[in-house]
Amino acid sequence: MHETKHLKSRKKRNTRAVRQRMTVLLVSLFLTVFVSIGAVLAYLFTKTDSVENTFTPADVSCDVEENFDGTTKTDVNIKNTGEVEAYIRATVIVTWVADEGGVVYATKPVEGEDYIITYSDGADWIKDANDFWYYISPVGVGESTTDLIEKCIAAEGKTPEGYHLSVEIVASAIQSSPETVVETQWGVTVENYLITAVPSAN
Repeated sequence: MHETKHLKSRKKRNTRAVRQRMTVLLVSLFLTVFVSIGAVLAYLFTKTDSVENTFTPADVSCDVEENFDGTTKTDVNIKNTGEVEAYIRATVIVTWVADEGGVVYATKPVEGEDYIITYSDGADWIKDANDFWYYISPVGVGESTTDLIEKCIAAEGKTPEGYHLSVEIVASAIQSSPETVVETQWGVTVENYLITAVPSAN
């Protein structure tokens, strides 16, 4: 009887010891997992590089295309050489320029008297009160406007001695989207992608 009680007591102690060891083992396992996760997170937080977003603005540009044989300028249009669809405007600067030295004559040539210029009869261009011509439609990348000038030639016997007629077309382009950009920068009105009104005189 005494031995039976002793055996039962020993079994209880052994069972208690096993449970304690299992508890310690489980705690150790949890700690190991927790530390491992913490180490991974610490690695991620310390080793992950930040990503910098660099946006490159699209190029907006244009070139004047024309034919010139030395006396007559014809078929003048503007090509969109940029990377996005754009609205285009241009102005025509006419002066007498010295054959040598490039000095500009004091008196400006008079249209219809000193030179004859024929603008396109189409409805693709609108002229504002400040002598800017606006192509009413946006021009696609690599595409060109219709002709702004069909022909320009100096009137016979009107050129000052030592000078020649200079007809320079200065063009600029601006992105077509959003429309508020061209409306704000150029002071035009755009409706259904078409420029319908241009600035009055400054």
